[in-house]
Amino acid sequence: MHGSSRTGEEARDIGAAFAEDHDFVLLVPEFRERDYPGDRYAFGNMSDEAGHLQPERVWGFSVVERLFDQVRQTLGLRATNYDIVGHSAGGQFVHRMVLFLPSARFRRAVASSPGRYALPTRRESFPYGLAGSSINTTDLAMAFGRDFVLVLGDRDTADSEREPAAMLQGANRFARGLRFFATATDEASALNLVLAWRLRIVEGADHTPGPMVRAGLREVLD
Repeated sequence: MHGSSRTGEEARDIGAAFAEDHDFVLLVPEFRERDYPGDRYAFGNMSDEAGHLQPERVWGFSVVERLFDQVRQTLGLRATNYDIVGHSAGGQFVHRMVLFLPSARFRRAVASSPGRYALPTRRESFPYGLAGSSINTTDLAMAFGRDFVLVLGDRDTADSEREPAAMLQGANRFARGLRFFATATDEASALNLVLAWRLRIVEGADHTPGPMVRAGLREVLD
């Protein structure tokens, strides 16, 4: 899943050699600005312009599910699941997909260096938390049980000023990522839920797409 540049070609080019080396089909959907303006892509198109929750069928996550069905049918694939990797805004998309559509058919989901999060707690309001969303404890248990990897670069600390709700999550991407994972750990403990998620920190890495995307892709090999 591409970043905020909305350039599917760049994401394809970074992943192409990896896909060829490991013999898998690489799909790079492009969510164009004109169709998903502003935060609509990164936030999964879950809300309309007025901030009202939209039907699940128009969510960006549901687009990915339909794309999987179409490609599987067109190519005659027998695969019943897929892996999904997103960097930056794509990482925002992927971690929200894990939280809000935990029934999706991904085998493993990898979010690399998201800039903002939906914290998995009802103490924060949607879209920066769960309060006001449709997710319940059963959904959260399912989400926490999914195979999800958060990949952070420990030098991803140079970031522009964002909206107040995002800045409350941390001063930069690395800090916000650590808080997200810590919040998930705390919520799972408080609700007596199993947390299957993993955190991987790439030492010496900043927000440069190439190294971080490749680090994310390596997470889907096993």
